[in-house]
Amino acid sequence: MSKYSKNGRKLYSKAEQFRQGDSDKIRIAYDDTLPSNFWRRQLVGLADEFPHISLTAIKASSADIPTLVKENHVDLGYGLVFSSGDDPMIKVRALQRIRMMAVCSPEHALAKLTNVTSTDITAHRQIVLSHLFDEIHQDFRPISSSTMSFSNYQEVLEAVVDNLGWGIIPETLVKQELRKEHLVVVKHPNGMYYESFGEMSRPNDHTVETRQALIDGIEEGIYDLF
Repeated sequence: MSKYSKNGRKLYSKAEQFRQGDSDKIRIAYDDTLPSNFWRRQLVGLADEFPHISLTAIKASSADIPTLVKENHVDLGYGLVFSSGDDPMIKVRALQRIRMMAVCSPEHALAKLTNVTSTDITAHRQIVLSHLFDEIHQDFRPISSSTMSFSNYQEVLEAVVDNLGWGIIPETLVKQELRKEHLVVVKHPNGMYYESFGEMSRPNDHTVETRQALIDGIEEGIYDLF
């Protein structure tokens, strides 16, 4: 018996609201903090369980997801929620703590230092997430004056492995490269810290409660992943 079959029976009455015309579309934006195969499993499972629903899934930069939700481009967003509690127009439900790690190639100048200072950090190019919207949380803004930006963490990771600069990347993506010694953690006092991964929605969008019934599998899957 699949997890989605179980969820489908449990949520049948709410799902019926879609069949009766309440809504037939769900728009979800997600970043790449969690592996791509995780999202494929969750979204395919949902589509199979509720074939009458039109499901749109958009992979977006973590920095852009709050604005995508706030401006009604999507119904729900999943990603790092640095802005949790800062914006009254965004409702955030934290799902998991994610360790963020400042990393660089073993060949990078920062890797040679036993005690890295903030001056050292800012003197070297930082690989960062790009963003479409001007309004982003300050924690997504670069520390270094010299930057190179990409639209997702996977490309940030690849650039750091190629020694194009250093970057702050979720542990979920860097742990394999650390084991292979393709990356090292920058020895800065704040080289590792935790942020929340969560769900974002509009606080007054009551239809989200119905849509949420269809994506409980995503939340359960996140807990299983960790």
